[in-house]
Amino acid sequence: MIFWNLMYPHFRKHGVYPLFLYFCMIKSIIMNFENPFHPFSETAFDAYALSLFRFQYENNQVYRAFCDGIHAPVNQIDTIHQIPFLPVSFFKTHDITTTNFEPETVFHSSGTTGMEFSKHPIKSLALYENAFLSSFQYFYGDPSDYV
Repeated sequence: MIFWNLMYPHFRKHGVYPLFLYFCMIKSIIMNFENPFHPFSETAFDAYALSLFRFQYENNQVYRAFCDGIHAPVNQIDTIHQIPFLPVSFFKTHDITTTNFEPETVFHSSGTTGMEFSKHPIKSLALYENAFLSSFQYFYGDPSDYV
């Protein structure tokens, strides 16, 4: 997450979204880590990010089609700097999901007049809320301290 906070301005400027970080939390929960936001060494983070990249490539049809469409050498990617970023615009034109599921709800961006809205299908509101609260607590402390 520190990586995301440092790199967000760069990603935003170039209109790309680091899909492997976006799903980091979900992959952590799937792998049953007690704390999906535990600190990583740089080496461990890189290995984890590459694992998530491969997971996304195998389980996210839109991301796989994007990687194949740009002829990304998927089997040769061995550093996080080689991981292809999904353009932000895809969240406006595609349903971006990892694995097949019927979303419990779909969040939409606020957008502006005349623009398409980005979509974020949510598999489980309970899982989403748990992940949000866990990350908030990890970075800022007890949410009740802010109410």
